[in-house]
Amino acid sequence: MQHTCRAEILDAIRDILRRSGYDTFTLTDILTEMRRRNSRYAETTIRTHVASHMCGDLAELERVDRATYRLRAPLHRSTGLPPVPALAPAWPWEGAVQSVFVELLGHHGWSIDSVADTATKARGVDVLASRPGRRLGAEVKGWPSAGYADPRRAAEAKRTQPSTQAGHWFSQALFKAMMLLDSHLGRESLMVLPDYSRYRDLTVRTRTGRSLAGIHVVLLNPDGAFVSEFWRP
Repeated sequence: MQHTCRAEILDAIRDILRRSGYDTFTLTDILTEMRRRNSRYAETTIRTHVASHMCGDLAELERVDRATYRLRAPLHRSTGLPPVPALAPAWPWEGAVQSVFVELLGHHGWSIDSVADTATKARGVDVLASRPGRRLGAEVKGWPSAGYADPRRAAEAKRTQPSTQAGHWFSQALFKAMMLLDSHLGRESLMVLPDYSRYRDLTVRTRTGRSLAGIHVVLLNPDGAFVSEFWRP
């Protein structure tokens, strides 16, 4: 028996919530789960259902942020999850940055080939996408928080300042973007980061080497606006 697209999406959402323990989920989470299930529905169909047909005052989903949703209360209770679970980390968490970037690509006609699950720190390239005549791979980083995500350490302050940690994350993304040039030949190599002054400074200070290697930095805002020296979607 074939299920409707709406039914498949709701089933996928329930599994996402059970695994994550969060109350919210992103469009990227849904697309990744539907792809994992080998859904027969096209990505554009899924996007339309989530953003339009299933989102509204009387619909199943409630939009809480850009490309971020939660189930309305009656449906959420039917999942068997606790009634008031924790909210998923929002911008500038890595998963939120990734979700906005995926939505940006979709808006410009890119097809998403694969998306890594940032919540579980899945291995692999964070985003792989393609469109006629072009392919890309993107390493995504967020902005470090001042405190610990682990509730048991919520009262502790991190020893490493966010700006210092951001430098380490930038270096990691640059290294992975360099390796991507060999592991995924022919793809544009991108580093996608939230638009913070620290990342802007590091972008300028690595410009010559990155330009020679063909690595682009995309500095992203939560509304989907972005800054990049040479890359255009």
